[in-house]
Amino acid sequence: MNPIRRHVEQRLTKHPVLGAVPAGLRLEVWWRMAVSRRRGYVYVRIPKAANSTISKTLALYTWPERAHWFAARDAIWAKRRFGRFGWRTTPETLLADYFTFSFFRNPYSRLLSAFLQKMPKLKYQRMARAAQVKQVDEEGFRSFVAWLESGGLHANIHWAPQTSICPLPVASLDFVGHVENLDEDLSALVGRLFPGERYDQPATRQRDRQHAVQKLQTYYDEELAQRVCALYRRDFEELGYDEALPSL
Repeated sequence: MNPIRRHVEQRLTKHPVLGAVPAGLRLEVWWRMAVSRRRGYVYVRIPKAANSTISKTLALYTWPERAHWFAARDAIWAKRRFGRFGWRTTPETLLADYFTFSFFRNPYSRLLSAFLQKMPKLKYQRMARAAQVKQVDEEGFRSFVAWLESGGLHANIHWAPQTSICPLPVASLDFVGHVENLDEDLSALVGRLFPGERYDQPATRQRDRQHAVQKLQTYYDEELAQRVCALYRRDFEELGYDEALPSL
């Protein structure tokens, strides 16, 4: 971590909203707290939980005058449009002044998706070497899980437990959606945030999708699923997911 990022990260240790977030991830979490003062909502963006699709869909409704511009561009432009909360903001302020929400994903598929997407990339080669991931295959995934068990669980926000990177208690959020029910949940959210607007469908991102759900039975066996369940126990309990490995 460069000196500037380290300094900001240290300052965020004392932030009333981010203090409980694991060390090294507070700046990443702060960046992903999408604030719309215009519409009065805060979206806690969870990586690998359809946050690109959700961010772009929300941007189309929040800034209808720029809908065509957003529709033609990658979701990163939508994410950059949202504001961030200030240094003195408290959890109580966010919960009282904004409609707060997030979307979560089954830990099994989220972890596999992160592995399949991130491990081949040059940016993640240091972590891949640390995890002894030689190939992005079943054996590499098993090595990756072993590395998580030995201390890598909070090394990156894309596979850190969702409950650890959601700085507001899940139970306190005004709305909780699930990736597995994305279309229905996103439709319900749009109805609450933008009354009177017609919901068509999510602005789904096609690029870089890993189709992890279809690959669960290939990459997991019962023993590995139990180990991953232990790592993400709090996610399973607080987010309402069954510990049994989903089947097609």
